[in-house]
Amino acid sequence: MTNKFASFSIEHWFHCQMDKAFDDVFNDLKKFRESLDVGLSLQQTGTVIKLSDGIALVSGLASVAFEELLKFPYGIYGFALDADDAGTRVVLLGDYSKIEVGNEVKRTRRILHNAANERRINRVRNHLGRCADGKTLG
Repeated sequence: MTNKFASFSIEHWFHCQMDKAFDDVFNDLKKFRESLDVGLSLQQTGTVIKLSDGIALVSGLASVAFEELLKFPYGIYGFALDADDAGTRVVLLGDYSKIEVGNEVKRTRRILHNAANERRINRVRNHLGRCADGKTLG
């Protein structure tokens, strides 16, 4: 009977040690997971399917807003003009010569606007809102 008791206590000790080891591993994993800064964000993207004279036809942007700014590769922006079953027509702003069919387009969730204030009165600006005289607005 002593052997059975000794055997039980060894098994009990072994299980306690295993439980402790598992707890340590899980705690380490939990600390590691909490230390990760993944930085994920949801972003709706589309794809250029056609280009013609400064207008891009973009698919995949079903919920884009009218005149919403869209970001293309190479720092080019455009604004959503209209949307139908074929896609969203986007007016491209700036030098769009590098834009190609298949490029990714990202929503900015910003609506095209042109703020007016004292510094902007009587200033000639181009289609990108930059002053024609080369001076900054600030």
